[in-house]
Amino acid sequence: LKNRWSFTDMERETRISAHRWIRWYTLDELPDREALIAFSNAARLQLEDRTMMLGLWNAARENLGWRARLEALPSTIGFDEAWEMRPSTASRLWVLAGVGGDPLAAHGPDLATGT
Repeated sequence: LKNRWSFTDMERETRISAHRWIRWYTLDELPDREALIAFSNAARLQLEDRTMMLGLWNAARENLGWRARLEALPSTIGFDEAWEMRPSTASRLWVLAGVGGDPLAAHGPDLATGT
């Protein structure tokens, strides 16, 4: 249907503006969940196809959210700032190896326990 319907057809069939469909199509953005539901209704998709489409949408949304969090990492960080992120339970022999994760935290081995 994507190849047969124009953006005007999509607007008429789904009641989602053609501008929004164009934006999602040309910018490779993820459509709203409501837009996919409207599309599945207009396209008269079977229940298993709707379920699969929404499952893929959920996975894509989760992946895009993960990438957005990774992009939010600082490009530089000083030692003192990183050291303040160490675990509160770290011993005196804990070694700072780096920072990362979600949420941003300091990581490294504890030489006192071998972990």
